[in-house]
Amino acid sequence: METGLEKARSLLGSRHLQRPQVIPPLEHPLEFPFPIPEEVQNIRRVADLPENLKKLLTELNVAPQVWGFATGLAKKGPLPPFESSRRSYFQKLGLEIYPMKEALVRQERASALAFSLWPDNPLANFQRNHWESGAFVRFSGGVKLPDQSVCTYCLIEKAITPVTHSVVIFEKDSEGTVVLGSTSPKVVRAPYYLPGVEIFLRENARGTVVLLHSFPPYLESRPIVRARVAANAHLELLVVTLFPGKTLGRDIEVVVDGREGKAVVEMSSCSKDQNFSANDVRIVLDAPKTRAEIKTRGLSTEQGRQVSVVSIETTEQAVKSEGHLEAMGLLQSREASYEVIPGLISRVDDVFLDHEAFIGKILEEVVFYLKTRGFSEQEAMFLLIRSHLEPIVHYLPEPLRWEVLKIAEMVVNGRGREW
Repeated sequence: METGLEKARSLLGSRHLQRPQVIPPLEHPLEFPFPIPEEVQNIRRVADLPENLKKLLTELNVAPQVWGFATGLAKKGPLPPFESSRRSYFQKLGLEIYPMKEALVRQERASALAFSLWPDNPLANFQRNHWESGAFVRFSGGVKLPDQSVCTYCLIEKAITPVTHSVVIFEKDSEGTVVLGSTSPKVVRAPYYLPGVEIFLRENARGTVVLLHSFPPYLESRPIVRARVAANAHLELLVVTLFPGKTLGRDIEVVVDGREGKAVVEMSSCSKDQNFSANDVRIVLDAPKTRAEIKTRGLSTEQGRQVSVVSIETTEQAVKSEGHLEAMGLLQSREASYEVIPGLISRVDDVFLDHEAFIGKILEEVVFYLKTRGFSEQEAMFLLIRSHLEPIVHYLPEPLRWEVLKIAEMVVNGRGREW
């Protein structure tokens, strides 16, 4: 039987409303085994790390004894004590958290759901065939951890590879927050990084998933995210990009197919130098009285470029549903660019969809006003940018929020340029 999503896409094709293709192809061909970029051929241990990356870790207050895990160089051995104790603590509360390979052996749900939402295209098929690491996180039915973030920082990153896949499940009546990734760029020994995430929310679940994307300058990355939201469930997906790498192309799709379900996707990103970031984000409402929100905040500096196609689609099943798009872009130089292509597509009359967008440069008169109040030009610039990013980053757990704003300040001030 054809699903509501498939019907909507067939209608799009028949009416010549195909989505623009904004995600660029990889410069390097997909091949296995992975070639090692020249930039990291001689980096084998922490002592070999570039000085800029060591400085970044120091400014973020990352203890030197865990730099190996933070940068992905510690590929063998046990988890560091803080990660091991945290994992044990959450497991006692009823949370299941394992490396994906371990979960596929121990958890039937893992093997049944892994790659079940995956698209059928060459990039996704390559990920399916060559993935090597990732995390499995499952909130059992009724488990509620609203005030604690479950970070899979070292669980994923201790064996960093170009292809990693994670599965996150919020069972019926559960609640919690999961953080995938970290604020530190990893030493990826390949020209590309292809992470994948699948998220499942069952009835009445409340789930927040934070994706931190922070890539070294030589890296091309193509993250894929798929999520499904059941009846009366609420998904909050926060995607924060700190360093986009060479090129970054996200493919995000959330399907809300349960009555009164809700999905919110919020993105914050920085693009600098000659970085190019592209986003293809869509929420499909496929049940009555559902709601979707997509909010983006972007900063482009120097010659950084960003382009996003964001859309909300409603099928014939989505009567009395609502959707809202909001895009805000800030330009710090004349050479920078930020482009948003919004789409509101409905196949039923009884829905309400709207969008708003603003893209503009940082006003010189506002910077001048702040300078007359005793701020330096860099401090004034960062105050304006912080107010721009704050609506999204304030949802982050406090330590991560501080690190994200710290890195944003470094980008604005021209520091951390190489990593």
